[in-house]
Amino acid sequence: MPHAAVEQPVPSSATRPVRPIEIGKVCAWITDLPVVALDAAALEADIEEMLANGLRNESAYGEQTVTKLHQLRAPHWDRFFGEVRRVIGEVIATSSAPLEPATVYLRAWASKLTRNGDYSQRHARLSAIHNHSPAFLSAIYYLRIPQEREKGDAGTLFVNPFPQSLASPQPGIIIPGVEGRLAVFPS
Repeated sequence: MPHAAVEQPVPSSATRPVRPIEIGKVCAWITDLPVVALDAAALEADIEEMLANGLRNESAYGEQTVTKLHQLRAPHWDRFFGEVRRVIGEVIATSSAPLEPATVYLRAWASKLTRNGDYSQRHARLSAIHNHSPAFLSAIYYLRIPQEREKGDAGTLFVNPFPQSLASPQPGIIIPGVEGRLAVFPS
């Protein structure tokens, strides 16, 4: 005896609301380093001396030193890198990152962005669009911030890595530059 097909009711979409879910999350960490801020004048003098002596990266935006700050052996640089290592150690300890603080190798340079620099867009005064791959973490220490600046100057623009109109309503976010502040972020 043939069986008749029984149609199943199709559930209404009203019973399953559309909801966004988070696929990717990017964390950044900020902290102030008052111990390092006490050495600001000595750090700045060394950077200015490097630039004056031609120890500069000619292909960079603004004035940028060569990647050798981590090789300097003055007490103020030891304090600076000691604090940076401490903060990176805290970031690693509070994350699920499969890293040991002893495996952290620091490479450092300084950038000095100037208002009269030849940048193609206003946000380029904050930073040129780039990444630090294959590094795991990167950091910015805001040594000196101009007292007179336009809104949005003296910070770092983090661009949305998913430049698609449905991915995010924001093109990016700015971490404001504050003298004596360290920002750590995925490279």
